[in-house]
This record gives sequence, C-alpha cells and structure tokens, in this order.
Amino acid sequence: MADRPRRMGPLWAWLLGFIVLLIVILILVDRLTDRRDATVAAPAAAERARSPGAEDATEVAVPLSSVLPFDPASIGQPVLFDGDVVGAPVPDGVWVRLDGGEVVFLRILDGVRRHPPRGERVTGRGIVRRDARRVAGWRQAAGLSPMERSAAVPEYYVETTMDRLHGR
Repeated sequence: MADRPRRMGPLWAWLLGFIVLLIVILILVDRLTDRRDATVAAPAAAERARSPGAEDATEVAVPLSSVLPFDPASIGQPVLFDGDVVGAPVPDGVWVRLDGGEVVFLRILDGVRRHPPRGERVTGRGIVRRDARRVAGWRQAAGLSPMERSAAVPEYYVETTMDRLHGR
C-alpha cells in the first residue's frame, strides 16, 4: 500500500484553475499595454501641438465637451467651442461657460486688447493647452463668481486666434 502514487485531485479542478490563471494573465497584459499606450500618447500629443492657426486640414476638431474632462492626452487636440463669456476679460483672453456648465479659459493669441464682453456668445476653434500657473492667475484676474470659479477647469485652457473666434 505504500507504493501507491499520491493523488493530486480531480482533473476538472486543475483545468478550471488553469483557465482562471490564463484569464488573469490576459487581463494584466491588456491593462499594462493600455498604460504603455497612454504614456506614449501624451508626448506624441505634445509634439504635434502647434499654434491654433496652423492645423492641418486633415486634423479634425472635435467638440470641446467630448474632450472634457481634460487629461494629458488632450494637449494639442483641436477642438470646437461654443459658450457664453463670463467674468471680466483679462489681457490674454476670456473665460467661457460651455453648455454643460464647465468654465474654460480661451487664450486669444492675436494680442488684441478688445475681447468679447461678458455675456456674449462665442464659438470657434482652438487647441487644448496646459499651464496650471497661468490658469490660476487668469482665474484670479477675471473676477469670476464663486459658482464660476468652482466650475472652472483647472490647469487646461484653449488657445485660439481672433480670426477663429466668432461672436453671435
């Protein structure tokens, strides 16, 4: 009786364990691949970022609401915006409340000192940029209401030019 081989359990239990292990490995590989793609996408987006007036005709601008909330992959993305000017204009641009309630800063590059006044509806095309220090300064200088300050998008803004900005 001592010569009997030791039994390792039923075959179905081993097969089930192997299948579960295989699924866990596949999920881990998929997640690691997604993270690696995201870390490659952010520098690539920053590289292709140009001034708003220099987009290729092949680059398609997407509605700004579809890019929100912003993340590093949003940098350099051409966007279409539509909203009402809120707060006081600052030398670099204006704050705009989008239809979804978010408040985003539009930096107008032309150096024009006359920006659209509070309450005016503006629409146009621009490029998503990121600079937390500048956005914080613009937020303080604009005199936004507490509600507008709480809805303001931190760190990110949209760069545009007067020829791409249209009032209604």
